Amino acid sequence: MPGTIQEDSLFYTSGVVGASMTYLFEQHESTIKTAAREIARRGISRVFGMGGGASLSSMMAMEYALTRYSGVGVRALNAWEVLSQVGDLKGTAVVATSYSGQTPEVVEAVRKARADGAFIMAVTETATNPLADLADVVVPIQSKAVYTSPVTVAYLLCAHLLLERGESVETARRLIADLHAFPKTAAALLPRFSADAQALAGPLADQYYVIAGGPQYGLGYKVGLSVIIENLWTNGAVIHAGEFYHGPIEIVQPDRPTFVCLLGEDPSRTASENVVRFLARQGAPHLVFDSRTYGTFSDLMAPFPLFMATELWVMWMAATAGHDVDERRYMGKLSKVWGEF
Repeated sequence: MPGTIQEDSLFYTSGVVGASMTYLFEQHESTIKTAAREIARRGISRVFGMGGGASLSSMMAMEYALTRYSGVGVRALNAWEVLSQVGDLKGTAVVATSYSGQTPEVVEAVRKARADGAFIMAVTETATNPLADLADVVVPIQSKAVYTSPVTVAYLLCAHLLLERGESVETARRLIADLHAFPKTAAALLPRFSADAQALAGPLADQYYVIAGGPQYGLGYKVGLSVIIENLWTNGAVIHAGEFYHGPIEIVQPDRPTFVCLLGEDPSRTASENVVRFLARQGAPHLVFDSRTYGTFSDLMAPFPLFMATELWVMWMAATAGHDVDERRYMGKLSKVWGEF
């Protein structure tokens, strides 16, 4: 019904963020820690995070964390990029995520990685599926939290790998502590996220440009290229905050398009704040989601409150428009195998 968010929808996950994280800590953190130890033991110096859509966006958080705090080479790629760009995966670690575990190109790329002798971790909903069957380590998230659960897994892997390698030890320890503390924070802040989002909700714009950088760039990618298009059925795109001046600035007008700006605590905040100030001076429509609105978070943790804030905004936008966030025109309707079309 218009005016009421679909709390029972598959898309809506903010209500289960805390429980899904706690489940991972209790059931799978030891497995993740063992995987990190094995990566370090093998002397692996290249890590690929792989997926598509929300799954790929979660791997971007891992790319940021390891790039900034480790000497490990790391890239987040969709599976087609792995198949077309990466030659030999020998001596690498591949963290592959697919909710269904059957996305064709992900399974194909992991099959190649396995043939090359890569160490493979699969992050899927369940422990038994085509992707999981190819992996050395499987982390079944057992939750519809398709963004925050894989990010939690990726961050735990990063933190324990940093500890195993003796790199950025204090950062790693704080990240683990912050992850374990967030479920209580999520539960306490959920009503505020919803109230703030409802206040921001209004008519759908024709076009949204999502501005993001740093560890929340992956979330911006998800919101801009997946959520706004997939779940609101309107036009969306993501722009790195550092790229705003190099072209995108010319599309700014007093009445359109609408910008969605994600601000965290990392060094990219300076660039994002510059964008917000410029949009305000031009009278351009824009929304600002700032992790500081909801408390003090370390820079790597900012994507978690920003995820909940933006998801609730999408839920209330859909409710205002009377749109079903779970409805699809094509996805899941063209084949029994997710990803075939």
